[in-house]
Amino acid sequence: MENIILEFTERTKEIDRYFSFVENVIKDEASLYFKDRKRRKVKKIDGEIQKILKANSFILLYNLIESSFKSTLESLCDEINNSETSYDNLIPEVKKMWLEYESEYFTKKPKQSKKLDHVYSIINDLTNYVLTIPRTLDGIGISGNVDGKKIKECVKAYGLTSKAIMTKPAGKLLTVKTQRNNLAHGDVSFSDCGRNYTFDELSEIKKEVFSYMKFVLNVFNKNIKRKYYLQ
Repeated sequence: MENIILEFTERTKEIDRYFSFVENVIKDEASLYFKDRKRRKVKKIDGEIQKILKANSFILLYNLIESSFKSTLESLCDEINNSETSYDNLIPEVKKMWLEYESEYFTKKPKQSKKLDHVYSIINDLTNYVLTIPRTLDGIGISGNVDGKKIKECVKAYGLTSKAIMTKPAGKLLTVKTQRNNLAHGDVSFSDCGRNYTFDELSEIKKEVFSYMKFVLNVFNKNIKRKYYLQ
C-alpha cells in the first residue's frame, strides 16, 4: 500500500503540472512561439483548443481515481492471500467473496467428474489454508465505473468498516466518471465538454478528487496494516 500511496502522490503532481499549463493558456493567455519560423512566430491558442484542454482534465482525473482504487483492492487481495489465514478466522464478507469466486465454476455446467474435482480442491484449500481471493476484480465492475458510490459498495463488500468513507461527500467523482465516459464513448466532443466548465470549476473538481482519494487510500492502508479481515 505504501507504494500505491507514493504512486498516487506522483500522479497528482503530474495532474497539477497539467492544470498549471492549462491555467497559463486560459488565464494568462499564453501563446505558442515558433522560434524557427521567419514570420508569424507567435500564435495565440484559440478558444477551441482551450476547451479541448479543459475536457482532457476529466481523462486525467478519472485515470487517477480508477488506477489508484484498483491497485488498492488488488493490494488488499494480495495481503489476504499471502496471510495463510484459515477460513474460520476470516470475517464473513471475505468468506462470502471467496465462496462466490469458487461457486462461479458451477455456473459453467461442468461434467460431474469435474465438479467432484473442484469440490475436492475447495476442501483441500480449506484444509491447507490456501484460500485465494481473485485479483481480477471483474465481478465488481471496476472498469470505467469508479465513483463515490462504487467505492462505498466495495468498502461494504470487502467488509471494511469505515463510517467516514460511507458518509464522505463524493459528488465530484461522479461528475468526473460521467464526463470521462461521455468522452471515451464519443457521446460528447471534447470541445462541447470543455465549453461547460470554467477553469476554476475544474480546479475545484480536482481538489475534491485529490482529497477524497487520498483519504480512501489512507483508510485502506490503516485497516490493511491492522489486518481488519481477521475475526
